[in-house]
Amino acid sequence: MEKEPAKHATKRALWSWRPAFSPPIRFRYLGQRQKQYLDQERRQLKEKKRVELLTQKESLEFLEGIEDKKKYRFEEILSATNNFSDENFISKDATGKVYKGKSFTVRRLDCTYGQGEEMYIEISTLKRLCHENISSISGYCNENNERIIIYTGEFRTLDQHLSDPNLKWAQRIKICLSVAHALHYIHHDHDVIHCDINSSKIFLDKDWKPKIYGFELSIEYPQSWMRRLHSSRYFDTNKLKCDVYSFGV
Repeated sequence: MEKEPAKHATKRALWSWRPAFSPPIRFRYLGQRQKQYLDQERRQLKEKKRVELLTQKESLEFLEGIEDKKKYRFEEILSATNNFSDENFISKDATGKVYKGKSFTVRRLDCTYGQGEEMYIEISTLKRLCHENISSISGYCNENNERIIIYTGEFRTLDQHLSDPNLKWAQRIKICLSVAHALHYIHHDHDVIHCDINSSKIFLDKDWKPKIYGFELSIEYPQSWMRRLHSSRYFDTNKLKCDVYSFGV
């Protein structure tokens, strides 16, 4: 007996299902699918509005939080950094570059990374912190699609001087102790984890006094979570760098 061609077998199989899809059932099925589609559209629209409202709220909170900070014009930043020249360049990381300005330090964020939200996180975090070993912000610039943070004081970064013979052991120990005090402050007084502690995120002034900056990756946990973090071994360093572990490294 010859084997039935595949296309005829397919048609016969579909024909056998025909009774199950009589017109009333078929219309009911289509109506259910249409209802599911409309419900999904409503949920997506509702979520979109929620995100927009949350973004507007965060923007208002951000503006309220920096209203006492000076808003620099982009031309002022260009003049202070000599058009972001190599002579004024200090350091670079994944989120941007740091430059020396006139009586202040400039951090030019890369807007392609996170679409500029790092400036909001950095400023909103630092405005709540007050410690002699944590940097402070004097102003910002958000013109011409730029996201620039202005830190009070002229600095260089610790990673530039790790091999500097002028940095004596006594000064190195003092820097370590100062950074440890700053970490203790943000962990226990504000429940903040920096998440990116390294030598490039530590400013040094002319007297080798350290100041932590770069809180754009920081997270905040309730005290109950902090106890778990401190009692854990390394808090899964593949997902989140524990500040204490990173500080030790």
